[in-house]
Amino acid sequence: EALLASEAALRKQAEAVVRTKDHFLATLSHELRTPLSPIAMMVTMMERDADLPPRLRNGVAMMRRNVEMEIRLIDDLLDLNRVMSGKMRLDVKLIHVHDVLAQALQTCAPDISAKGLNVELDLRAHNDLANADPARLQQVFWNLLRNASKFTPEGGRIAVRTENRAGKLHVEVQDSGVGIEPELLPKVFDAFEQGNERITRQFGGLGLGLSICKAIMDMHRGTIRALSDGPNKGATFAIELLEASGLDDGPIV
Repeated sequence: EALLASEAALRKQAEAVVRTKDHFLATLSHELRTPLSPIAMMVTMMERDADLPPRLRNGVAMMRRNVEMEIRLIDDLLDLNRVMSGKMRLDVKLIHVHDVLAQALQTCAPDISAKGLNVELDLRAHNDLANADPARLQQVFWNLLRNASKFTPEGGRIAVRTENRAGKLHVEVQDSGVGIEPELLPKVFDAFEQGNERITRQFGGLGLGLSICKAIMDMHRGTIRALSDGPNKGATFAIELLEASGLDDGPIV
């Protein structure tokens, strides 16, 4: 009985620690985001102002990108905490995946345009219906497109393709960027993994995006894979989701 009581006490203590951590992260996120949100809004307004002097436009765009990056890092930390604690939930509905892709591309358009990257679209999937959470799926596409833009030199190429394969919707995001070393491919979906120190120093970030993408795809009963022929040979990220007919497909539970 004493052993059982001790185990129960330790369990309660561990649960209290988890609750404290969750509360701390939520509070920290709010406190960090509160000053950043008006800055992001003001910088975006400045960037869109036709009267902004050309000599300041690049600087304002850089400020906007960095503020957005900080906000994204905060959100990634919270999402990782939700994944680890099993608190991430999906709002599943019947969606057109091509529409979600278009929204993600629109979000990434400023960064893609700033580097002069060429985007090739080959959306040949005749059925792009899927039961999915549109916001979370857009988050996955956004992460993949942002990574493709981030790791591809100016004037490079990003190709986005869709097709139907044996009852599954296949989506690829391919870039002509820095590529991934063969020994690092199995680790790219691990949290806080960015490859080697040179990549981390050059491109920054915490290496959480792909880990969160993997968790989201697992919750959708889908898959995500990384492919690359090696350094400086680009990378391809491939996603598969179950197709939906729009007639009798039940939601993911």
